Amino acid sequence: MKTCLSLVLLHLSFILNAQISAFIGTFNGTVNGDNLTMTLQKSSDNTLVGKMKDSQQNYDVNATVNGSQLTGTAVEKTLNLTFLMNGQLTGSQLKMKMTIEILGQKQEIDVLMHKLGAATTSAKPSNSSSNTTQTAIKLPSGATNDRNIVGTWVKTENYNSGSGDNFMGSSFQQKMIFFADGTVADGGSQANMSGSNYSGSSQGGAQATPGVYWYNISNQLYLLVSQNGKTETVHLGRYFIENGAMLITGTNGKKLLLTRR
Repeated sequence: MKTCLSLVLLHLSFILNAQISAFIGTFNGTVNGDNLTMTLQKSSDNTLVGKMKDSQQNYDVNATVNGSQLTGTAVEKTLNLTFLMNGQLTGSQLKMKMTIEILGQKQEIDVLMHKLGAATTSAKPSNSSSNTTQTAIKLPSGATNDRNIVGTWVKTENYNSGSGDNFMGSSFQQKMIFFADGTVADGGSQANMSGSNYSGSSQGGAQATPGVYWYNISNQLYLLVSQNGKTETVHLGRYFIENGAMLITGTNGKKLLLTRR
């Protein structure tokens, strides 16, 4: 009986190692035209750790493997961003759904990634299908593009702690550009940190966000997100603009203050 049990455990261990090895390596994909890279390595029998990065942020990845299914998190510590990941691996393709909560609203992003060094079997979507997605977008009845919103808006966060030799101060700025035609662009970000005897800064460049459109109905602000043939509406909340500032109040009561740049 002992010998039989040992063989069973050995067989299970072989299966688990085979399952998790398929996820070990580097995967590449794109999100809204931005390159996304994720590198994974084995932590234990069914867990993975790794790094994910786009053009601006770096994320720490922790995940669990169950057969061809991957679940876990991608955490960006500087901005305190956490994406929940749920992925399905088929051959060399990892199809993931990444979920993040902003202003109390959950947003889902579908990402298709390919493992480097493995042959891919699916063809890239043609330009015609991409154009069809763009032209198929229709705004709901009563939607407009309020000209008061058009322009560049900045979210600023400041943190201070300690005093004297132990003082530490930091600030972070994130820009969002709303165009008159309803399109949106990420205006880039800038982070600064300083103390009694040190200082530092970092900056990320601006980039377009294809497939994302903004509109308002009365004083309610919305985003229309079109990805992978699917269109979703995100209700940002009620907005109020005065003296170069825009206050957005989410449906859960959380407030976001932006200033015009």
